[in-house]
Amino acid sequence: MLCVQPSLATVSLGKIQRYILFLDLLSVLYLSVVSMGWVRHIWACPFRWISGIPCPACGTTRAILLLLQGEVSASLRMNPYGLLTLFAILFLNVWFFYDLLKRKNTLDPTIHRLELVFKKHWWVVIPLVLIAFSLWGWRLYHGIAF
Repeated sequence: MLCVQPSLATVSLGKIQRYILFLDLLSVLYLSVVSMGWVRHIWACPFRWISGIPCPACGTTRAILLLLQGEVSASLRMNPYGLLTLFAILFLNVWFFYDLLKRKNTLDPTIHRLELVFKKHWWVVIPLVLIAFSLWGWRLYHGIAF
């Protein structure tokens, strides 16, 4: 009997994997447009627009662009979340393409299990939120560039 393996085109993508692929394409387009200077402040932060105060994530795009240019210290000064965001993007993409090449779907079930853990142990999120607000307050107090 002839055994035919499915090609990459016929591999079924999970829900999370489809979102990652869509967000990858959108992120590349967004970073390309912003880094070329074609668009500036068109997607302004609604929190800052309403309150006049930069949100905790303000400067993350600029921090990622600085990281991609090799300016690590400038990126961390702009917003430390840029490094975390870029790391998360790279990690999820490596996992996504590993699943795609191995014709597996381990990402969706893992994300689902993680959601269940956070629903059951919701209190774990409290220290993370406190750290985020502390960093935000420190940046506001010291007038760190947003």
